[in-house]
Amino acid sequence: IGLAHAARALVLTPGMDAALVRCLGFTPADFTTGLMQHGRVWATLVTYAVLHFGWLHLVVNATGLLAFGSAVERAVGRARYLAVLVSGIVAGALTHAA
Repeated sequence: IGLAHAARALVLTPGMDAALVRCLGFTPADFTTGLMQHGRVWATLVTYAVLHFGWLHLVVNATGLLAFGSAVERAVGRARYLAVLVSGIVAGALTHAA
């Protein structure tokens, strides 16, 4: 997630970054305007998680992942941890949409 944010902040132009956010970011309105049949809309339930508002947002999220994610991964294993992580990401998007 750090590399993704660094590329957005340091490499992409503002227009390119806006296009990336439109493409990968989760927009609840997409689920209410008939765009649900497009695969991109469903993918945004997960891809939004790599987008961060700024460096502070990235650092806070990465710190949380490091503090809690590593302990959960050690306890349940990598595959189950990824399932929990993705489930949480999707649940967050759906909660936001609700």
